[in-house]
Amino acid sequence: MKYISCVALILVIFSACSTKKFIYLREEIREPGDSCFYPADKPGYLVQPGDVLYISIHSTLSETKGMFHFPGQENVTSSGMREENMYLNQSVVAEDGYIRMPVIGSVYVAGSTIDDIEKLIETEARKYVTDALARVKLVSYSISFIGEFNNPGKINFYKDHVHILDAVAEAGDVTYYGDRQHIRVLRQTSEGFYTYMIDLTDKNLMTSNNFYLQPNDVVYAEPLPRKILRLNVGDYSVILASLTSTLALITVIISLRK
Repeated sequence: MKYISCVALILVIFSACSTKKFIYLREEIREPGDSCFYPADKPGYLVQPGDVLYISIHSTLSETKGMFHFPGQENVTSSGMREENMYLNQSVVAEDGYIRMPVIGSVYVAGSTIDDIEKLIETEARKYVTDALARVKLVSYSISFIGEFNNPGKINFYKDHVHILDAVAEAGDVTYYGDRQHIRVLRQTSEGFYTYMIDLTDKNLMTSNNFYLQPNDVVYAEPLPRKILRLNVGDYSVILASLTSTLALITVIISLRK
């Protein structure tokens, strides 16, 4: 019995020390000059109700300056305006899918890409100013990280596309106790919520449709079994100590009765 227990313990130790669970995108590149190519397919994000947009319209005509903006908005850049101020400036996509702007009025943007929205607003603005140029950016591009990340929390990204490796790096990487083979992504759509699993150790991830994240995704790094065992060690120690004390007390009582 002792022999079997020792063998089982050794197997557990060796399995826990395996490096395969810690290597990202495992592939057979071992020699200098070796390389692999993975074609990128960046999906276009479709704007949804609740998204916050930075919208700026410019013209060479000085008399039109600020005519398409809410008061105080024309002198603020997308990087300088905080997200809560964007809501106050009505640059949020309403539940009906429309944004509402001075002069132009209501424009339906839900289900469109940022590039398409930019062209649409520019077309509407040129009905009033012939040389109007529109600039549209998605401000509410944030991703939440929970579970086994070194820096969990909500992170804002100021770019058009964010892939999972970039996102994990911003979250401080997965901890030693995190399961890199089971990274769960929770995504909200107009129809509801759905989840999918990502394996960071799989090289085929880079050509997968799941390689790129979307705004408001929640990324959850599951704990490895060894962390659960580690967390329970304290409880097991208390139980074992109680049992040992109880057995010792029973032994003393029996010896005194003899």
